[in-house]
Amino acid sequence: MAMFTAMTMRRPTATAILMNTGTNTAMITTTIIHMGMSIRMFMKTQRPCMHSFTARPSGWSRTSWPKTSCWPNATGAGWPAGREILALNLVSSPGSGKTSLLERTIREIGADLAIGVIEGDQATLNDAARIRATGAPAIQVNTGTGCHLDADMLARALDQLKPPPGSVVMIENVGNLVCPALFDLGERAKVVILSVTEGEDKPVKYPHMFRAASVMLLNKIDLLPHLQFDVQRCIAYAREVNPGIRVLQVSAQSGEGMQAWYDWLKAQIPAPVAQAQT
Repeated sequence: MAMFTAMTMRRPTATAILMNTGTNTAMITTTIIHMGMSIRMFMKTQRPCMHSFTARPSGWSRTSWPKTSCWPNATGAGWPAGREILALNLVSSPGSGKTSLLERTIREIGADLAIGVIEGDQATLNDAARIRATGAPAIQVNTGTGCHLDADMLARALDQLKPPPGSVVMIENVGNLVCPALFDLGERAKVVILSVTEGEDKPVKYPHMFRAASVMLLNKIDLLPHLQFDVQRCIAYAREVNPGIRVLQVSAQSGEGMQAWYDWLKAQIPAPVAQAQT
């Protein structure tokens, strides 16, 4: 099983990374106003993250910056669409059910869609092993102390995954509702998975993630009879942060609501590929 380990050598704060333009300026000063508080930050110009791999794909050595695409060959966010590949970035807290959702999705519609998965975790090969057990190809990326997937990691994983035209690449990001919101991996959309066991106020506690997502999958709804969870309040919070977010209620365990997820997923397939599959 392919697995890569990323070792963070130097990691300033996420806010500081946003202000690091990579110029030769000796010092960058920025004032950030948030909730009425002024924070003056000073930092020396440096790469925000330096990752060491056992091997690197030939011809690819660029470092990605927040809010930029990181697909290989420096072709930008159009790389997946230009090859008729649908890429989705799955984000959530740890334990929300991302891997279980992918397992069921692959088993139920994998015969209709070629699905490959890139698994992001700080350690272990567990999730990639689970995905490979469904028959789908999977690449495990271990980030070490890193809290999200980034360009170098994705480039190396894609070099091994080699997704064919007309396929779907599911990027299961590291479980974290903060950092992954800041990094565009060239995906068609971010899909945020929220479990009903987490509490209905997560969208307003972590607004940047829910604002960045196109779809919210409210997972583990089979547990609702055993919990005090207000579904409508949760949806209202999500739409308060992101009025355009689409909400689908699902259970990866029982299968309830999964057809709506499959319908949305198939609707994202590039038209020429969708026509060929029918």
